[in-house]
Amino acid sequence: MKKGALGSLALIATIALVPSACGGGDDGLTRSVSSPGVSPDQVEGVVNDGSEGNPLADTEWRLVALSNGDAPAEVVGGDPTAEFTAAGDMKGWTACNSYSARYSARGSALRLDGLMWTEAGCPSQALFRQEQRMQDSLATVERFEVSAERLTLHSEGGQALVFERVGE
Repeated sequence: MKKGALGSLALIATIALVPSACGGGDDGLTRSVSSPGVSPDQVEGVVNDGSEGNPLADTEWRLVALSNGDAPAEVVGGDPTAEFTAAGDMKGWTACNSYSARYSARGSALRLDGLMWTEAGCPSQALFRQEQRMQDSLATVERFEVSAERLTLHSEGGQALVFERVGE
């Protein structure tokens, strides 16, 4: 595994390294960040209770496109996901690593706190680049748009992650 694989995130947030529970002799690490894009007062008082006021509660999504403000790039593989619980937990898969965070949503504002992911190696450079873009976007998420079948997470600098709903 290459150290500094998330170099661009080091500029965005202070990253705390914590030993991972990857097992199997892997020297994997878990990284943790909080999204700086939305201040706590923008989502203060939000209760993630699964009510009508929380359209993300108890939903599962599969990543279908990534964007840097230009034309969306297709997902190259690995079936990246995002899952939101009514209790305010978010978890998913980047195609190489799992991640989790606490989330708060109000209106279209979204804040992720304690974003953590394992840091195993990716099997290809294409998946590694895809994972980097996904991690960068999650670390700076500011707002979201949701419909019956589509979720878009918008981040600082015009980045976006576009997901399709899984099952129902």
